[in-house]
Amino acid sequence: MSPVDRAGEGARQLVVFAVGNEEYALTIGEVQEIIRFVEPRTVSSDADWILGVISLRGRIIPVCDLAKRLGVPRGEAQAAKIIVVESADHTVGIVVDDVTEVLTVNESEIESLHVAGSRGTQAIAKVGERLIVLLASESIFDSTELADAV
Repeated sequence: MSPVDRAGEGARQLVVFAVGNEEYALTIGEVQEIIRFVEPRTVSSDADWILGVISLRGRIIPVCDLAKRLGVPRGEAQAAKIIVVESADHTVGIVVDDVTEVLTVNESEIESLHVAGSRGTQAIAKVGERLIVLLASESIFDSTELADAV
């Protein structure tokens, strides 16, 4: 099925990225932009997943290590990227090993997932043999916790 065929009603566009050996995704509406990795300026924080802050067009945004936040191993990425996620409450940069594609999936290919203690995991997209973990940025970084961490 071609991407055009999949883009009908009930479809979602996902930004797919790698963290370690796993594929994760955010809905395209959550992603403000993707930038190449720049070393964040270190800030004092009790949260080990806060790498620091960067200035993005005059705005200071916190940058988080998604692998540490999710408690998964990080890969040896040469092409690390920062995905800038913006919601009503906050803007945050998340470091991923690589951004691989923008993928359109039908709702029938998405299965809800409710696992106790799994921070941010919303669903699984089943695309052929691939299982892509769909994250919800609001669940990964709630605004109170993020404000307390930076």
